[in-house]
Amino acid sequence: MRFNFFGSKPNRERTLDVDPFTDILLDLQIASVEVHPGSNYQVIITDYEDYPISAEVHKQKLVVTEQNQRGFGFNAGIIKLKIEIIVPQDATLSKITGTNVNGSLKLVDLTCGQVDLKGKNGSSKLANVHITQALNLEAANGSITLDHAMLTQFNTRLQNGSLNITDCQMTIRATLQNGSVHLDGNKFLGQNIIDLTNGSVKLQETSNNVSYHISTVVGLIIYHGSKVGKHFATDNDDNNTLALRTVNGNIKIN
Repeated sequence: MRFNFFGSKPNRERTLDVDPFTDILLDLQIASVEVHPGSNYQVIITDYEDYPISAEVHKQKLVVTEQNQRGFGFNAGIIKLKIEIIVPQDATLSKITGTNVNGSLKLVDLTCGQVDLKGKNGSSKLANVHITQALNLEAANGSITLDHAMLTQFNTRLQNGSLNITDCQMTIRATLQNGSVHLDGNKFLGQNIIDLTNGSVKLQETSNNVSYHISTVVGLIIYHGSKVGKHFATDNDDNNTLALRTVNGNIKIN
């Protein structure tokens, strides 16, 4: 038996052919969103007649909105809202902005100028993307996963969750309250700072020369298997630095 709090109609899938756009604006509560390349500008929406999602292009901006925002903060089992945004293979997006309160975000194989998104609960995953200006992500609870991404600047604030970055190039400024950070095979350029109040950091050596500035208040710093106290620094490169700071938690570098 399938329960639907928004009426007896089952969820539906619609494919919309839309006008070309350079910007995306999201105003969402519980939908999952994926943006990826294809052959044409299209939006594929899975929603309910009682809980519709609209997608319209105005002045080259795609505006995607949940029309019946009643404040329900879940998207599991009973309700499944999904939005798939497709752009041509050679398209370059200018901006992706807005809010997705309790849904997930996935960007794959894209080039975009700026990404500014806020959420409350949910995950964000970016794979094989190039952000030429800045990626700004802010959330209360969730995970952020970056894989093979080239980011000019990455800024994030996360209260509870995990940050996983693999094989990326970036300048990063990240602040986490509670959670974990895993960094593997990345190239950090310029001045990079990761602050974590409660949790652990694991770092595989970077793919470029980076000077480390590492500190913890309550915890251990382990550098290539050796305990090195509460403060540790290297002078590999003055131009590229990575500061890792925790209050309660261990920092491990392999």
